[in-house]
Amino acid sequence: MGEFTPDQQVVLKANESYWGGAPAIKTATIRVIPEQSEQELEWEAGTLDIVNVQPADAGRLEADATFSSQLTKIPALSTYLFRINLTDSSPLKDVAVRKALAAAIDRETIVDTVLQGQGVPAYGLYPPGLSAYSADYKPFKYDPDQIKADLAAAGYKDGVNNYAAYRSGRDQRRYTERLKQTAAPAGITINVSSTEASVYTDDRNNCKMDAGLIVWGFDYPDPENVASQAIAGSSKSRINCGYKDYGNAPAVEALNAKAGFDIAGC
Repeated sequence: MGEFTPDQQVVLKANESYWGGAPAIKTATIRVIPEQSEQELEWEAGTLDIVNVQPADAGRLEADATFSSQLTKIPALSTYLFRINLTDSSPLKDVAVRKALAAAIDRETIVDTVLQGQGVPAYGLYPPGLSAYSADYKPFKYDPDQIKADLAAAGYKDGVNNYAAYRSGRDQRRYTERLKQTAAPAGITINVSSTEASVYTDDRNNCKMDAGLIVWGFDYPDPENVASQAIAGSSKSRINCGYKDYGNAPAVEALNAKAGFDIAGC
């Protein structure tokens, strides 16, 4: 390492004694730029060589004669999901409300609009590319009238109110706002709030929200890595959100263990 400036950049120097020969690139600078939109602006201005493009900008850049040739699409194992509050303080404690919220997410519309087609609708935890993924698994049908009827039958004839939060970021904001729009016709009012990353992490760890948006990029390509999101394990936020205490928690952990996963370290 050549230089490390906290919250600013890391400068890597080539190892001239590398066994495979001295690297052609002698210096690589990795800059810290929290706002992804700013990253893209700098890349378009030529001051960055590599950047992750937000899905919302993919179409515009693909249509640009200058930038389209510089884009490389690489499938990624990642999932947008909500950390659900299962404690008595949240309406999502009721499984009927959780089912209604799950059905009120118009996944196809969100993928087509917010993600500009850069992904697939997530009806379960597992994305394409993992052995546990099934394209036929679609347990939730987006039918606002039926969702309202189901809520009324469960005792919520006036619908329900939820509080959803997300970490500041344009794609996360667009995703959550779009979810708010698709849930409204089903009788679910979602109050959306955005906070700075460190504040959001603290709020999520202490479960100060009904649902907190998580963009989960897998650590390794195995179903076990994302299955841990459904059990409490040692996660502070899942424990505080009641993942150890809801009725089916032992059954979920047993199924997880039966699948061959070691849940002790999750």
